[in-house]
Amino acid sequence: MNMVILYMSIFFERVFSYRFLIICTVLLCGNYVFSQTDNSYLLKDDVIVSASHYNQDLYQTPEAISLLNQNQIELMNPMNSTNSLFGTSGIWMQQTNNGGGSPFVRGLTGNQTLIMIDGIRLNNSTFRYGPNQYLNTININSIERIEVMRGSGSVQYGSDALGGTVHFISKSPTISTNEEALKFGVNAKYLSDNMEKSGFMDFDYSSSRIGLVGLISYKNFGDVVAGCDLGKQIPSSYKEYAANLKSKFKVSDSYLLTLSYEYLKQSDVDRYDQVTQRGYQYYKFDPQVRQLAYLRN
Repeated sequence: MNMVILYMSIFFERVFSYRFLIICTVLLCGNYVFSQTDNSYLLKDDVIVSASHYNQDLYQTPEAISLLNQNQIELMNPMNSTNSLFGTSGIWMQQTNNGGGSPFVRGLTGNQTLIMIDGIRLNNSTFRYGPNQYLNTININSIERIEVMRGSGSVQYGSDALGGTVHFISKSPTISTNEEALKFGVNAKYLSDNMEKSGFMDFDYSSSRIGLVGLISYKNFGDVVAGCDLGKQIPSSYKEYAANLKSKFKVSDSYLLTLSYEYLKQSDVDRYDQVTQRGYQYYKFDPQVRQLAYLRN
């Protein structure tokens, strides 16, 4: 199957010392091969929080952890949060529909693999034992990094982390030590065969007392097109609307408040199942909505 991906990003930066910057890139993506010619390697100072609830160097923790940072996520340019985990060490993704996906860690999934957003559980008591579609309700455009901790998660997080934890950490605003700054960007993406039309707008504001990041996005996915002229999976299309806002308030030199709100709505999400116990079944989720709000210091 030949597929053309057109990805366009426009970034604007307005710093209040009257500097102005515009960067526009258009990428035509196909098959790329990256090679390593230098025999020297440098260990990055990656920081993780899933293992101990506080910032810790990735290479100084005994837990088995895979980390996807923002640069890696942007390079993959995934359709959704499910696609962002394909190929990650120690995790296998089950996906039987365009709008779903369930991670297997240490051979376990569903209510035995914990999914978190900014340290808050996505899992709840209604999660079933087998695969589910709730991972896809996380807007990948708002994510800064993903931490996958394999095994040992139940010691800290309980029985729903027997297999491990998949921790999504959203982009955070910064408190500026110098001058006020405002950045905003526009991103658009198109896949041939009507498989995806999506776009989002985001902004980042920082000052000495307040930091804000926000995002609104729209995605329209068409039916999945199979390779080797096998046709399409019909119906498998759906639409998605999302908005995120995260702010930090510097109350004093030693006190910082973080306020966050996330909203995502998906329409006409189709799911297909075929298991030995009941054969082939088809479900439709309409609408599928997730909201999250929290305030922490």
